[in-house]
Amino acid sequence: QRQSMEPGELVYASGGASRALRAALRGHRATPGEKREAAQLSARAEAVHLEGLVVAVEDAALASGRGPLPDLLPLGAPEAPLPAFLKLDEACMEIRESPGAGRGLFAAVDLPRGHTVLVERPIARVMDYDEREPEMEVEGSDEPPHEREEEEEEEEEKEEADPLELDPSTAQLVIALAEGLNSGSEEDRSSLEHVLEELHPRFEDDWPLLADTWSDWHCGEGFDDATADLHSALGALSSTPADGESEKKKTAKQSKKKKKSQSSAPSGSARRAALALRLPEVVRCNALGFYTAPEQLCHPNFFSVLNGLGLYSRASLFNHSCDPNVSRYNLGDVAIFRTNRPIRAGHELCISYIEHELLCESPAVRQMALGDHHRFFIDGYSPEEDEQSVHGPVVTAEMQQVLMASLPKDRLDEIEEILSDDEASSLLLKVDRKELAVLRAVTHMQLGDPNKAAFFWVLCAEWAEESLPPFDETNVTYLIQGAVCLLASGNRAGAAAMLGAAVHHHKISFGGGPYWLALRYRRELLHEALDRESSMRIWGMLAEMSGDAFQRYS
Repeated sequence: QRQSMEPGELVYASGGASRALRAALRGHRATPGEKREAAQLSARAEAVHLEGLVVAVEDAALASGRGPLPDLLPLGAPEAPLPAFLKLDEACMEIRESPGAGRGLFAAVDLPRGHTVLVERPIARVMDYDEREPEMEVEGSDEPPHEREEEEEEEEEKEEADPLELDPSTAQLVIALAEGLNSGSEEDRSSLEHVLEELHPRFEDDWPLLADTWSDWHCGEGFDDATADLHSALGALSSTPADGESEKKKTAKQSKKKKKSQSSAPSGSARRAALALRLPEVVRCNALGFYTAPEQLCHPNFFSVLNGLGLYSRASLFNHSCDPNVSRYNLGDVAIFRTNRPIRAGHELCISYIEHELLCESPAVRQMALGDHHRFFIDGYSPEEDEQSVHGPVVTAEMQQVLMASLPKDRLDEIEEILSDDEASSLLLKVDRKELAVLRAVTHMQLGDPNKAAFFWVLCAEWAEESLPPFDETNVTYLIQGAVCLLASGNRAGAAAMLGAAVHHHKISFGGGPYWLALRYRRELLHEALDRESSMRIWGMLAEMSGDAFQRYS
C-alpha cells in the first residue's frame, strides 16, 4: 500500500488479496470487505502494469526505434503477471484442416466477442527497412519524354509480374531467419527448423515452388546489395550447389518421401537445402506487419518508428477472410488477437490479410491488394474481369502529406476541387472519400471550428460502422476526436455519448476499461490540432469512468 510499487508487486504484497485467496482455498467464503479490498488492489496492480507497458512503448518510440525493442510483455513470466485481457487462453482454439485452405485455427469452445485468443511474439522480426530508391542512371537521353515514360511503365509492369522478386523488408526477414539457422546452439537451430517446416507451404505437390534454386530469388533492379546479402544467407544455409540437379526437384522428391514414410526422413543437410529453397516463400506467405497505434493521428510522427515485419509461429495459421471474426493489434512487436463477435465452437477463426479499410471495396480491388503470392482468389472475384481500370487508393499517404503542407483554407479548397471534378471524383474509392473527410475534420480543427470538425468525425464514425469489421480499432479514434470537438463546441451530452461509444469499442478491440484507453490515447489527446482545454476535459470524463485507477496517474 505504498505510493510507489514495482509492476506486479501488489499482487503478492496485498494482505487482503492473500486473505481472500487463503479463504477460498480453505473452502469457505471471504468476507465482503476482503473481496472489495482484493478487487481494488488487483485493479491497482493491473493499472501499474498497464502504465509500465505504455511507458515502455513510448520510450522505445522516443528512441527512434534504435536498438532492440523492450520485452514489453513477459509472456509466461509468473513474476510479472499480465492483465487478464492480455492473457492467452490456450484451450480456446485448435488446429484443424480448413476445406480448400490447408490448416487453420478453429474455436474449440464458444467464444464471446472481445476474447483474447492469442498473444505472440515473432520468432524473427525486422524493423521497417530503409526502402530507399534504387540507384538509376540519371544521364540524359535522346528519346522523347513520352517514349521514355512508356518504357518505364512497361518496366514497372514487368517488375510487378516477377513472382521471384522480394520486397526489401521481406528479404531482410529471410536473411535474419537464415542467419538464425546458421548460428546459435544446435537446440535453437533445430527448434527454428521445426517451426519453419510446419509453416505453409509445406509440400511441393500441394504448392509448386516458384524457384528452381535459391539463387533465383532477388530484390529487383537497383537493390543489388540486398540481393547479394540474400544470396549469401541462403547459400550459407543450403549445403547443395545452385547448379546441377535443381533444388526444386530434390525438394519434390524429399516431400513425397516424407508423405509416404516418416522413417525415411531426409538428412540434416538435405533438409537445410530444401529449407533454403522454401524459406523466401514461407516468409512472404506468412509474415505479418506490426504497427503500434496505427489508428491514431499521432502515429506517423511518433509511433511509426516501431513499425516492422515479423514471422509468427502460431499466428501464421490464421486464414484470410474478407469478413474477419478476429482482429489484432500490437504493442511493439507483440501481436494480440481478439474476437470481434461471438464465435461458436467449431467455427474457423480468420483475420484479414489486407487492410481493413479496403474490405468494403470491390473484389477486384481487394484481390489486387492481396497480391499474387498467396495464390487464391477473393470471394466474388473473377479472373476474367477487365483489370485495366482497377487501381488502389488514390488518396495515398504521400498525397495526404502534400495536402497537409498547404495552408488550412487552401487545403479545403483543394479537397473541394477534387470532389467537384467529375473525372477526379470518379477515380476515388470509398476509402479515399473517407480519408478526405478525415483531412477536412483535421483542417477545421486547425481553423478553430470544432462544430464543422465534429460533423466530419461523425461521418467517419458512421463510415467505419458500415464499412469495417465490427469494433474496428480505427473507429475508436474517430469517436475520441468527435467527442473532443463536440465538447469544444459546447455539446457535452453528445461528447459523453461518443466517448462512451469509444470506451465500449476500445474494450472489445483492445481489452481493459477507460483507464487503458486513456493510457493508450494520452499522446493522441495531446495532438496539436486538438483544443487543449477540451482534451483535458475528456481526460477528466475518462477519470470519472475509471474510478480510483486514475489516482495513480501523474
